[in-house]
Amino acid sequence: MLPRFVRSAPPLLLTACALLSSLVLVINSCADHGRVVDDGSNNPPPPLTVSFKDDVHPILLNSCAFNSCHGDINPQHDFKVSTYADIMRVSSLHGRVVIPGDASSSALYIAISPRYREIGLQFRMPQFSDSLASDQQTLIRTWIDEGANDN
Repeated sequence: MLPRFVRSAPPLLLTACALLSSLVLVINSCADHGRVVDDGSNNPPPPLTVSFKDDVHPILLNSCAFNSCHGDINPQHDFKVSTYADIMRVSSLHGRVVIPGDASSSALYIAISPRYREIGLQFRMPQFSDSLASDQQTLIRTWIDEGANDN
C-alpha cells in the first residue's frame, strides 16, 4: 500500500518525480564515461605513442588558432586551443570537448573528421583552411584514445 502523501499527490507531480528519477539513473550510468577500468591483470599500460606537446598541439595551433578562430583573442564559440587547459576545459556552451580515452565521442575529433555533421556542424573543421590530413586526424584520435594526456 502506498503512503498517504503519495496517494494524495497530483498526477503531474508524480509524473515529474518519475521522470526526474529516470534522468538521475541515466546520468549516473554515464558518470564513469572515459574512466579507465582496471582489468586486474596488474600489467603496466602500453606506452603512449602520441605526445600532446610534440604532435597534437602544433597541429591545433597551426590549423585551429589560424586566423584567430580558436586562438587567444576573441575565440569563436568560446573554444580555444592555446593551451592544454583550454582544450580540456569544460565549457558551459560545449561541455567537455575531449573525452579522454574515447575519441569517437569527443567533439574535437568528430569536428575534424568526416563525422562532423553528427555534432551539428555544417562544415568540417578547420572552416577557413584545408581539412586536416588523415595522418593528422589519426594523431589526434590516437592522443584522445590514449587518454588525452598533457605530455
